[in-house]
Amino acid sequence: MFEKTAGPWALMEAAAAGSGPAFDWARLVSGSRDLLHRIVHAQHRLPGPFLDAVLALGDEQLLGGLAQNADALAAHPGVRERLARTGSPAVAGVAQLRGYGPSWDVRLRRIVYARLSREPVNRPSLDRAAVVAPHPAVARAVLNTVRERLTTAEQLRGILTLRRYEGPDTPLPLGLVPVPDGPIADLEALVAQAEGTAGAIAELRCGFADNLPLREELDWPAVAAAQAESPFPAAAAAALAGRVDCPEELRFALFLAAPAAVAPAVPRLTEAMALAAVPRPAARVVAKRAVADGLDPQLLLERMRPCAAVLEFARLDALATLVDIHLGADPQRWQRVRVRVGAFPGTVAELLGGAPGPGRGTGGRPALLGLLNHATTEAQLALLAHLDDQTVQELFTRGDWRPEWVERAVTDPRPALRLALAARPSLDARCAERLATLGDPAVNGRLFRRTGTPHRLRMELLDGRPFDPAVRAELLTRTAGWHATDPLDCADVELQRHILRHVRVRGKTAQLRLLLNLWHRHGPAAVADLLAANLQPATFSAAVIAAPVRTRITKLLHAAGFTARPAKPAAAGAGEPTGAVEAAGAVESAGAMERAGAVEAAGAVEPAGAVQRAGAVQRAGAVQRAGAVESAGAVERAGAVEAVGAVESAGGVEAADAVELVGVSGAAVVGGAAGAGGPVRGVRVGGLRGAAGGGGSVPAWGVASAVAALEAEVAAAESVDGQLALLRSDGVDRDTLGRETRLWHWDAILAAHRREPLPGRALVAVRDQRGCPEELVAAGTGILQPWASEVDAELAAGRPAAEVLAAPRTVPYDGWLWRATEAGAVTWDEVLRHARPAARVLELIGGDSGAAAGRAALAGLTGELWDGNVDALVLAVRMAADFPGPVADLLQVATAAAAA
Repeated sequence: MFEKTAGPWALMEAAAAGSGPAFDWARLVSGSRDLLHRIVHAQHRLPGPFLDAVLALGDEQLLGGLAQNADALAAHPGVRERLARTGSPAVAGVAQLRGYGPSWDVRLRRIVYARLSREPVNRPSLDRAAVVAPHPAVARAVLNTVRERLTTAEQLRGILTLRRYEGPDTPLPLGLVPVPDGPIADLEALVAQAEGTAGAIAELRCGFADNLPLREELDWPAVAAAQAESPFPAAAAAALAGRVDCPEELRFALFLAAPAAVAPAVPRLTEAMALAAVPRPAARVVAKRAVADGLDPQLLLERMRPCAAVLEFARLDALATLVDIHLGADPQRWQRVRVRVGAFPGTVAELLGGAPGPGRGTGGRPALLGLLNHATTEAQLALLAHLDDQTVQELFTRGDWRPEWVERAVTDPRPALRLALAARPSLDARCAERLATLGDPAVNGRLFRRTGTPHRLRMELLDGRPFDPAVRAELLTRTAGWHATDPLDCADVELQRHILRHVRVRGKTAQLRLLLNLWHRHGPAAVADLLAANLQPATFSAAVIAAPVRTRITKLLHAAGFTARPAKPAAAGAGEPTGAVEAAGAVESAGAMERAGAVEAAGAVEPAGAVQRAGAVQRAGAVQRAGAVESAGAVERAGAVEAVGAVESAGGVEAADAVELVGVSGAAVVGGAAGAGGPVRGVRVGGLRGAAGGGGSVPAWGVASAVAALEAEVAAAESVDGQLALLRSDGVDRDTLGRETRLWHWDAILAAHRREPLPGRALVAVRDQRGCPEELVAAGTGILQPWASEVDAELAAGRPAAEVLAAPRTVPYDGWLWRATEAGAVTWDEVLRHARPAARVLELIGGDSGAAAGRAALAGLTGELWDGNVDALVLAVRMAADFPGPVADLLQVATAAAAA
């Protein structure tokens, strides 16, 4: 027997497709009922005749399985009620568990409980619908458990159940409605009255509108009289008006009493309802339904009121014509309409035509937007100078798109236009990039927060572009929505670190680019600080900076005299707190301890800013005095550190997020204002001695050349030629491309492919990359992939498909079969005739996710090899699990065996 359902169902479905309407579903279901439970429970594509046969058979296990198949029941709406009418305890169990929603409503549950063939294993004591169950233990359990939630009719029904099955003297639970002693017929009359129209009216007034479907018929004149005497609550009115048998006159009366609740519930809004005078809040609901139901445009524009409700939802060519005729691009006319539209009680035509009415009102913004949305583009552009910022925001973010807005927003001196356009959710990449060229911090902030902003533009926005401080603060709290390319060029060190913890930057090239950018923007100290920080990822498990990348950069930092380590607290008066860059006496000499007050006295720093530590520097063989400061412009010759800028103050240089520099044979001087918290720029490494214990001297050009070599390596890998070389390499595949975070040069790659087609391996690998052009996707679809597996290679080499499929090692679950059929190297008919084992082939093509072409081929093969004997089909299904041969042989063997 199959453990899965797709395979056996594929055989049954194929046989039925070949036989047409004459297929004997009843015989199939009765002969294979033990195989069908998982099918009726899991398969979504179940035909009506099959479901009819399952219902007719009445097998409880099958009925319970079908009751759980929400997709099949949704495709066949009438089947759910037919299941309920079976009275199956299995169906009742499903209804009990899933019955507190719209699918198994109280009416359907009452149906299944009323026909319950036996008491269920788990009594539905919490389901008030179970009071109708013909089993007193069930009814008593409900009365005892939820009696305070039961209506009078439900309590009486439960009491009737107890007395009917346990006798008139049976004790009743406490707290129920009183009932008279006497013949059971008197109690039945009370129940009939409570479950009739009178009881329905009482329940509707008490908030039990969901019980209304229990009444298949209502005394509508009595309901109308009750409504006339005292209007029903809104929910009750909607329930009554939504019934298809509700008289139109009563429905209209219910609508007038509760228009906001009834308008969405009626089968269709009538003209009388659309034209009725209703309160302003309800008018919006009515207008929305009128537009949705497609009522006549003339009615909407010339008869329906108030106009503001109509204008909020209408999208009509006739309205565009009226706007063009009456308003055009005249700002004075638009101003008159703007101040009147919120309070004007008349129609749209009257408003635009200048009919008298209230002079000023509020709350008309949605209506004004509706009018602007129907204006011509020329009129909109002319009116922008006269619209307030909020109206511009609503028009540009919610209005129908006009390409001309972009150029106007870019050239208009008002910032509101650019800000509004930058906030539009559907703004395309080209327009976003155009706005980004303006260098507006607020615009940049809005562009970055948009979901659709391209990755490359996000990188550019973070790469030192002016940025809204409020947006930056919000981004520092964001833990999701980051892209792996975001931190690569990020100029904000704090934000970059935050991003790095919440998105993984993959690959050597991307990580090297990130660190080199940090080196050039903030200096090697910032790189050392990042590595020393050892950031702990918050959303992934891999290291933020991979070990090989860390090793290469660490060696470079050592060569440059920088070593990252946790910095200790600075001595009193010695400079910045822990983590600052120590300088001007605050940096340890090689192997020497820092001395408090390393600079002799305030003001002892010469203008050139080059500071030598106590006894650490020799010049021309002479030992300098402890704490001496070299004269202006003097820089240590042999292995000295050349510092750009000046030491800010005696005691140290402040640099945000810097680390202690160990083993530097001279002062590392960082330009920039102390304590400014801005990016540290301008660090230039001159001649540097090795780090403490490193030994030797590294000339400035050696460090610079090493950095340049890394830059060249990264640039080559990120270039068009580098990406093309990768795609044309022998080992490229999806895994290779997935190991690296990169931005593809799609235009250049596509142009190169047109000149010289990329290898098939590259096309297959690249088609899943973000932004891959459709032409490349199409080129990489439907081609053989000999590198993917031995079977692919055999097919590519020309080995006949029959031989490949018949080989015992062939297992169509590793993906090769999909690739081969997609490329046309193997047909599904060949698969069915040669691939083995049959069970795996059938599972591959069956079910909702299986190959539709394979199912079509199976239908043709079944029609060819199967003689129509349902017993043979059942036998084939039973044999398939252990049958070693292909599907074609399975059908032939089963057909022959059944005919013998």
